[in-house]
Amino acid sequence: MRKGLGVLLALVLALLPGMARSEAVFTREIDHVVSMETMEGGLLLSGSYADGEADRPSVKFLDFAGRRLYSRGDRAHDGGYADAALFDGGGCAVLRYGDEGYCVDFLRDRETVWNREVSERGAFNLFCDGERILVDAAPAVGVSTLTALNMDGATLWETRWEESLRFADILACAEGYLAYGYRVEAEENYPFAVCVDAQGAEVWRCEGQERGEVAAACVDGEGVLLLIDVRGGDGWPTRLMRLRAGAVVWQQDYPSARAEDAVTQRALDILPYEGGALIALRFGHPLAGECLLRQVDARGGVVAEWCVAFPELYGVRMAAFVPCGEAVYLAACGEPPEAAAVETAGWFDKSGPTLGDFADLLVVREVELPEG
Repeated sequence: MRKGLGVLLALVLALLPGMARSEAVFTREIDHVVSMETMEGGLLLSGSYADGEADRPSVKFLDFAGRRLYSRGDRAHDGGYADAALFDGGGCAVLRYGDEGYCVDFLRDRETVWNREVSERGAFNLFCDGERILVDAAPAVGVSTLTALNMDGATLWETRWEESLRFADILACAEGYLAYGYRVEAEENYPFAVCVDAQGAEVWRCEGQERGEVAAACVDGEGVLLLIDVRGGDGWPTRLMRLRAGAVVWQQDYPSARAEDAVTQRALDILPYEGGALIALRFGHPLAGECLLRQVDARGGVVAEWCVAFPELYGVRMAAFVPCGEAVYLAACGEPPEAAAVETAGWFDKSGPTLGDFADLLVVREVELPEG
């Protein structure tokens, strides 16, 4: 998920001329993170923090030196924030979940200006382009919605599908807005992406016939790239599809990558790069603290593959590329190494801490791009 370039990162790195490229830009302990957005000048982290026996909503904006520029914890509600968007002037829109269902709260100077109930059953992503706030939800079984609110919380439009759709994210694209994820049919997931215009009318859709889901997507001058986790077959293969105006221009399949006894298990992010793209995938154990990076050309052909290790983490749960001039950085979030002892203790041992008792770690590291 990306909402801008890391301009401030260049300034931070200029102040650290002796830092080796393999060293982390920063490592920081944070609360439990549900979503991580790359924005202009930093990372926006949404999730929850522990308040005794309760979980409370939390949102933070960190610059690329790990300094906290914005923070808001909500002690008035249980639950957490599933997603957020930050604006100039101190405004912040958050998608809150908890005992009251799913709501959009609009905050200014950390105080709630307005809130709006979205769904009692489930809402998943929030996107804002400065003019409208978009949020997707599942208000009933077999029903999915994409709702646009103005900056005062009033409904501009709502697009409704009599289908079970689960979106992973919402992006702006040339025709309007792109929502991608998967469609549920007969208890199986199938890749799905849909584009709607500025009034919410469906422009095009792309549906996969094999089991899987669209894990990540990006928009460039040539159209849309969809990165798909394919289910079935040997391991966890991935597929890259180039769409233009909703039509498939080409697709490229990649088998699961293996290193030692580990296999790639999930696609994490994709970034347009030198006419092609950079792709990040997550390894399973015993290399759960490493990511496989894949550079592809304009037709999806593999240019290079290499690993980036995060020894600070027991496992990488989410990651996002951060472009900065000619350099690229990778922000990774996951559990600390101490979590390994908890997971190997066995599910039947309830006497000690659980994985949920550990605060997440956030690590940002420069990507050593292949030469040429």
